[in-house]
Amino acid sequence: QGSCFGSPERIKGRNNDNPTSEAGVSSSSLCRKESAYKKNLQQQWDQMFECLKTYKQKHGDCHVKSGDSKHKTLRLWTKRQRGLKRSGKLSAPRERQLDSIAF
Repeated sequence: QGSCFGSPERIKGRNNDNPTSEAGVSSSSLCRKESAYKKNLQQQWDQMFECLKTYKQKHGDCHVKSGDSKHKTLRLWTKRQRGLKRSGKLSAPRERQLDSIAF
């Protein structure tokens, strides 16, 4: 498992530049790849949430300071979650999780 404050690993095997890169692959294979991709994204979100909980325990709040280069990834992640929440695009389960720690 990765560090709380490092950058999340990039997902290997993703090729957005070539839409035909998976031509000839069965639809069930594509579904499995999509499912694995979604699972990986959920795992990354869960990992960042755990990092935020750790940060809050140490610093007393969820406001990651912009001048703190050690927590840059966490700061960008929290900024994104706040933007999604404001725009109504954050899923209800994730919003509840964040609300549970007074995000």
